[in-house]
This record gives sequence, C-alpha cells and structure tokens, in this order.
Amino acid sequence: MTRQRFYLFAIFMAFASCIFLTSFAQAQTVSLDPKRIVFTGRDRTKEIFLMNSGDKEAVYRVFFQEMKMDKDGGVKVIKKEDVPEGYSAASTMIRYSPRQVTIPAHGSQVVMFMARKKKTTADGEYRSHAVFQAVPQDAGETLDDIVLKEGEIGVKITPIFGISIPVIIRQGDLSATAEISGLKIEDGKEGKKILNLTLHRKGNRSLYGSFTANYTPPGSKKEVAVGYIKGVAVYDGLAARTLKIALNPPEGTSLKKGGKIVLKFEEDRDMGGDAKAEASIVIK
Repeated sequence: MTRQRFYLFAIFMAFASCIFLTSFAQAQTVSLDPKRIVFTGRDRTKEIFLMNSGDKEAVYRVFFQEMKMDKDGGVKVIKKEDVPEGYSAASTMIRYSPRQVTIPAHGSQVVMFMARKKKTTADGEYRSHAVFQAVPQDAGETLDDIVLKEGEIGVKITPIFGISIPVIIRQGDLSATAEISGLKIEDGKEGKKILNLTLHRKGNRSLYGSFTANYTPPGSKKEVAVGYIKGVAVYDGLAARTLKIALNPPEGTSLKKGGKIVLKFEEDRDMGGDAKAEASIVIK
C-alpha cells in the first residue's frame, strides 16, 4: 500500500467510525412505547409514542415488513418469494400516519395506527411488523470533500438502525394454550446457573407473556424468586420455541442439590391473552 493510499484509508476509517458512532448514539436515545400493538374486538386506533432522550433531534421513517420467528425466538424478515403458506399479513388492513417523524431533543412524537377490517375478513390472527428506521443525520465531512487521485476509490459506510414491533389484528373467537417442557439447568458465566426450556403453543393465535422462576430450598416450604423474564412471544405459525433464563438467587441464598425450581408462564391480559403454564425441576 502506497503512503497516499494509506492516508486515504486512514481518513476513510476515521470518517466511517464517526458516522457509525453518531448513528449508534442517535439510535440509543430513542425508545418506543408500547412495544406491541394488538387490535381485538372493536379496536380501531392505537398509538405508538417515540421518545428522544438525546440532545439532538432524531428522524425516523416508518414502514411495514413481514417477519417470522424461528425456534430460538429470533425474528427475521420474510422475502416476498419465501412467504410461508398460511401466513396472514396485517399490513394490508392498517393505515398509519405520519410515515416519517422528526423527534426533537428531549421530546416525543406519536404515530397513529388505524385498523380497517372488512366485513368479509376471515377469522384468524393477522400479523406484520412496524419498523421505525433511523434516518442518518449529517455527521460532518463527507467523502465528496476528500480529493481522490485517478484510479483510487472512496467508499462511504452509513449504518442504519431500526426498531421493529409486532402489529396484530385478531378477528373472531381465537384461543391458545401454553405448555412448558425440557427444563434443564446448566452452568453459565461467573458461576451462575441457566435454566433452559421449551415453550409450546397450541391454538389459532400467538402467545405473549412473562416467566417467573421460584426456588424452594431442600427441607423448606418458603419460595424465593430467582428468575424473571417478560415480553416472551410465540407467534402463530410456530409450535414451540426455546429459551434460556438466568437464575439469580438473592444474596445469602444458593441453589442447592435437592432444591426445587417452579417455573410459571402467564400471558399479559392487557394484550388479550389468558394462557398459563407451569413446570418444575429438582436440582441434582
């Protein structure tokens, strides 16, 4: 590499880092509430609040994407040619406004979602993901400002960050049940224990709720809370997914051989669910 090319590479890396850090910082200061929308019954409108805790204004673009969940709980974009059979999108039945928002520093903005079901809409659960994508703001110098010699190439990297939330429309009398299986305790980092499990779903709608893990020491009847995780979903179209829950007993309590852990799953009633499940494991 010649000295000139080395300098150009150094300038490029510095500039790319600047863009990345600026975009990342912007993304870290914006949050959404709520993080899930469910239309049931006569629901027609829902709101999402975007809050900017940063010192600079943030611009976000809003659009829909179709996504699916894998067995590990990861959510991936579905390509048009790979839409699974039986997948029902909600995006065709939803209008929203605005489609781009500018959120002032330490301010907020609202995006309104409106469900427009037809009388002929078949019973079932319809789901799409609303994506809130950061629009990169000016990070100062651009590569247009860098003088390149003939035969040399300049590249500009601009990472784009986004947040997606499920938007669900439920039509008709839908139901779902939950079941827990495959409880297994394994060693984690720094001597901590991890509880592995599988959450099963049956029915014609998705599951969404929280797990609580309580520990009873050997020879005792007093339960102690040792684990909690909220916002766990199993989407319609997926029969089961795996999870890991970190076990964190309070100070002065240790997970001993012969002790019992009871794990409970309960759906969030505010999101239209009432399914429950329970399983237990004795520490060996």
